Amino acid sequence: MKALMLFLTFGVCSLAVAQTWDKSVTGIDELDSLEVIYTLNGNTVELAKIKRYKGLFFLEMGSLRQDGSEGASVRLLKESADLFLSEGDSLNYYITDVNIIHFHSQIQRYAPATASKLLKAAAYLAKKKQWSELIITKSLLIKHALFLGNFQQAIKYGQSSEALIKTHFTKATAEDTLIRARIFHHLTYMYLDLYQRDTKKDIYLSKSQYYIHQCQQHFTKNASIYGWIYPLNGYALGLIEEFRGNYSKAIRYYAEFEPTIPEYSKFDRIRLYNHLQYCHYHLKNYAQAQAYASKNQALTDSIEIDKNRYVMDYGISNHALSKRDVESLLTNERAENARIVAENKTQFLWIILISLGSIIIYLIQQQAHKNNKNKLLLETTRAHLQKESTIRILELQEQERKHIAQELHDSLGGMLAIAKLNAENVQASPSEENMGNLISLLNESQNELRQIIDHFQLPALGRIQLTDMLSDWVSKLKQWNPSINFQFQCSGREAGSDLMRQQLFRVGQELIYNAIKHAQASSIHLELSFFEENAILLIQDNGNGFDATLPNKGSGLTNINSRLELLKGHIDIFANEPTGTCVLVHIPLRI
Repeated sequence: MKALMLFLTFGVCSLAVAQTWDKSVTGIDELDSLEVIYTLNGNTVELAKIKRYKGLFFLEMGSLRQDGSEGASVRLLKESADLFLSEGDSLNYYITDVNIIHFHSQIQRYAPATASKLLKAAAYLAKKKQWSELIITKSLLIKHALFLGNFQQAIKYGQSSEALIKTHFTKATAEDTLIRARIFHHLTYMYLDLYQRDTKKDIYLSKSQYYIHQCQQHFTKNASIYGWIYPLNGYALGLIEEFRGNYSKAIRYYAEFEPTIPEYSKFDRIRLYNHLQYCHYHLKNYAQAQAYASKNQALTDSIEIDKNRYVMDYGISNHALSKRDVESLLTNERAENARIVAENKTQFLWIILISLGSIIIYLIQQQAHKNNKNKLLLETTRAHLQKESTIRILELQEQERKHIAQELHDSLGGMLAIAKLNAENVQASPSEENMGNLISLLNESQNELRQIIDHFQLPALGRIQLTDMLSDWVSKLKQWNPSINFQFQCSGREAGSDLMRQQLFRVGQELIYNAIKHAQASSIHLELSFFEENAILLIQDNGNGFDATLPNKGSGLTNINSRLELLKGHIDIFANEPTGTCVLVHIPLRI
């Protein structure tokens, strides 16, 4: 645990260490003295620990001062690991090995054997119940899987990490809160990386936003762990808004993040300036875009100085080659090329003749095969025409019956359920207001029944705005249920077919009914967002929660799945902390 706390201290307080460099040197002198004493006494275990502390120190100082200490730190960590292994101290050996892999991940160095080492370390740490070290190992596994493009494996590691913190890091202490915040931070950037590298799926942006809010909540609960992760949340929020096309919001988040970047982190500044340049360009702020492009170029030039000097020296060395040898090589190459050209001309003529003959024969065979295939298809179509017509009529009748049953359950069934609740309120408190609400709801149920009848009599609904339908419905719910806090928001330009809007409206109705009737929620938030390819409906409540794995889900969720199957959509259900349910419904705008 002492080694873990030292590792976390280096990660969270790196800026403070940079400002107290001289004092830290005094600490290294003390470690050097202890190293000499343990070497003379032959105390291998304590000597290994001292080397690991020094390795972590040099690793941090090297990243802060850029003085080349990284090589010394890795050498010390490897010596420490060898000493632990020689003493049979497997736990400290695996922890030190994870420290080395963590350094390699910072410089984007991933060896094929890295995953195997991390998995062995994770298995051993889980066996020894070293949960803090296991969390660090899991985060490295996520980085390694993303670097290799193994997206599904990265998601599995992220899910197992989240399950681990829910089981073993539930205390309200600063240490547990920091570990939870760190893993939510890694999950945020994991889904942002997946969005950029895996077909830009909108679900990855939604999950990134979900986890970054979880991370921010932990910092709100315990401000003493503000540290290095919190400023990176601003950078992540900027990326999310940029990917969604909200460039003004992205610039605000980037502006909050920029002052937190240390002077030595040139690569972080280059990445930030690239995003700021991109956002200003799309907002037609060309002067600002040019300014960030100039800053970016200046930083890039400063990084490339040593590289350019090396390239120049290499070019001068190559220029020192003998001119006579170069001319001799060119002469031989010209002669060989002339011989090859002559041979190729003859071969080319034969290839053309053979290819033309093969193409003619192939076309004749294909036409004959096509004629036979068309003849057989025509005969088959005539034979099955009557049978297919009969089956299609029966299928349409069955679908219409299911549709009627579904409409009655989703609309009238839900309204009658709410009417029952209002009737119970009247029975408990027979006031004029409660009686008026009940009568109003019964009138609305009658109108809804008339609308269902009209719907099945008319061929089409016409162009109806889904946002207006949901807004009217939420207003009615507020009137019928004054004790529940309803909120509705919408964003994006509405698109999609009449069928999509009608079915998505019914899905929203069913989910709100479930939150009122089953979850007993006192606050329900409804949000509708339209993107370029998808429409996303989010419903969040603070009720009793919902277990989506139960085998008997009821006709409500069954009807929701039937509607989403018709629209090629899907539903995700998350459990909020500490209570409530978050539901995300995804519908493609083009089927």
